[in-house]
Amino acid sequence: MYPFIAITAAELLQTNKNLGPKEAWEKAIEVYNKEDERSLQDNKGCPRNTFLGLCNLGLLKGVKEGDYGPKSDNMEYARVGVRLLAKGKQYQRHGDLWTDILKELRIESKAPNSQAEIVLALFNNDYLKI
Repeated sequence: MYPFIAITAAELLQTNKNLGPKEAWEKAIEVYNKEDERSLQDNKGCPRNTFLGLCNLGLLKGVKEGDYGPKSDNMEYARVGVRLLAKGKQYQRHGDLWTDILKELRIESKAPNSQAEIVLALFNNDYLKI
């Protein structure tokens, strides 16, 4: 669900230059809720902050580096994920990317919360500046 929301938000940013990243994320949730019977009630912070972190860093195509959301650990996970993808390693599973992000940051164990999923989905759909 969150990769869909991230891709939809990236598409919205490409097609509507009047939207900011926060607004695009919220509109993408509305799109998701219209297309999925389960209706997303919980707008989790980690997925949203991962997306906004990519925008803060200027790593999402069509978005200039700026202050679009909180600077958080999620932004750092996204930065490292993009750096790993830029090295050319192929990731078929977001779990493998998450494992490598944690290794890179020397974190022994941390449960994922869609961070690597979002980075990989945006990468696979050509929305990241690599």
